[in-house]
Amino acid sequence: MKNKRRNYSAAFKAKVALAAAKGEKTVAELAIDGTISEAPEFFALLSTSLKSAGHQVHVVTYRDPNSAEETKQELADWNIQYDALHLPCSDSTLGMGEWKGEIAEQLNLDMMIDDSLEVLAAQPKGVLRMWVVPDDVLR
Repeated sequence: MKNKRRNYSAAFKAKVALAAAKGEKTVAELAIDGTISEAPEFFALLSTSLKSAGHQVHVVTYRDPNSAEETKQELADWNIQYDALHLPCSDSTLGMGEWKGEIAEQLNLDMMIDDSLEVLAAQPKGVLRMWVVPDDVLR
């Protein structure tokens, strides 16, 4: 399968560059299924770059809470660098968007990268939202 080049807006590039120039630390969230899994090489590079610049990277996934070890191994296989893995509690009654929105608020996230518009819409005000567009949306 051919990897497609992803383009980022000038506004996003400017915000990241300005934050880096000021030495500001950001907190980024990465989703796994449909996001990291679509371009693991890109996210390995992105997560490594963010971590080496002193930023926090949190992997937030709505996978089964019992899949933590399997998920950590998958992230290691993809060479994804991160500070913490967040999975829902087994007794959580929240939907994916609401749960990820609560995590974003607790972590005071600066950026959310996800393949779900529902998740991105549920983010607190001020969170930079980046949508990884699934192939089926473009067909």
